[in-house]
Amino acid sequence: MSASITNAMLALLGHPEQFARLREDPQSITIAVEELLRYETPIQVSIRGVPEEIEFAGRRVGPKQLLVLLLGAANRDPQQFADPDRLDLTRRPNRHVSFGVGPHGCVGGWMARFGLAMLLEQSSIGKLAFGSRRGSCSGIPVNAADRAYAAGVVRSAAS
Repeated sequence: MSASITNAMLALLGHPEQFARLREDPQSITIAVEELLRYETPIQVSIRGVPEEIEFAGRRVGPKQLLVLLLGAANRDPQQFADPDRLDLTRRPNRHVSFGVGPHGCVGGWMARFGLAMLLEQSSIGKLAFGSRRGSCSGIPVNAADRAYAAGVVRSAAS
């Protein structure tokens, strides 16, 4: 969950026009959560064993072989997403695979969505404020150029 929150806040800091639009329309938080998860995928790679021979993407894959699934790359697939490198908090449909899918999907995906929605809700009603130069997040000074504080998670630029 912390990667989802940190990635989302960094994306919003890098796209202030999207953040402003979200603050104007807090009803769009659910849609925004899905786009933020797609845009900066928290789980980049998933590895799956193959129990029996199958055809996958036009190739035969057999037992004792592994599939390495690049979820971040899949979420930027231009055949699935129009203008995939653009953050669009109103994107619909948004069938991203940030937590995998089906029975092997991440069981904590719901928790990451919930935590991210709570963060966005608090920021949309002004309890979290991020400025272009200086702002604050729960009373902690934020310099958007080199630090982002989100729900107790700190990412510092290399010194």
